[in-house]
Amino acid sequence: MELRSHRAELQTAPAPNQTDPGSNSVDQAAMLHSAPVPMKQAWPGLCVVIAAAIALVLKVVIAFNTFGTNDVVEFYRFAAELKHDGLKQIYLQQPSFNHPPLVAHYLTAIYDVGHRPFAQENGISFPFLLRLPGIVADFVVVCALLALRKREPRLRIPTWALCLLAVSPVSLMVSGFHGNSGPGEFRTRLVDCARTGAILIWESARRDNPSLRLLSLEAVKGKEPA
Repeated sequence: MELRSHRAELQTAPAPNQTDPGSNSVDQAAMLHSAPVPMKQAWPGLCVVIAAAIALVLKVVIAFNTFGTNDVVEFYRFAAELKHDGLKQIYLQQPSFNHPPLVAHYLTAIYDVGHRPFAQENGISFPFLLRLPGIVADFVVVCALLALRKREPRLRIPTWALCLLAVSPVSLMVSGFHGNSGPGEFRTRLVDCARTGAILIWESARRDNPSLRLLSLEAVKGKEPA
């Protein structure tokens, strides 16, 4: 009887858990992928972001408390004429206005905002708003280059170069104080941001899609894709 009961216990006992070696390797890879980045590796990028943030604050303070150069007066005059006469008339009557329509629309918008009671009560003036896009664009470009370096280590962008770009005195004076926008400056900054973003998206998609990877190799070799 004891032997029969012992056999019955063996038959009803739960089977030991069998682990799949493949699943263990997948779990280990997921743990490694989700592991936090060591502070030693994250510190260079953090220094670049801190430098860019400090430069951003300095530029905003300078732009908020200064009027800028005589170019601000010219842009304010252009904005007033755009508001009253329209874009077509200013192109016909003002040969010195050699800026693209994007700049004209932005000047009209900040002219309206600068005359709002809320903006006037809080010191949000036309000269400040004129310099704000360049200030933001400088910060975005530094962050985009930092992200590009993280995704593409072969580029080897030095940390000191990114920090120098972030706190460049030339950028500080041009974006924070000067208050000027050359004919292609707005477009150049927007194109730089869009180009950097497109590179990041393309590289990410190319890694995940074998056909895009093959297309890139054929383009480099100068062959027609099949």
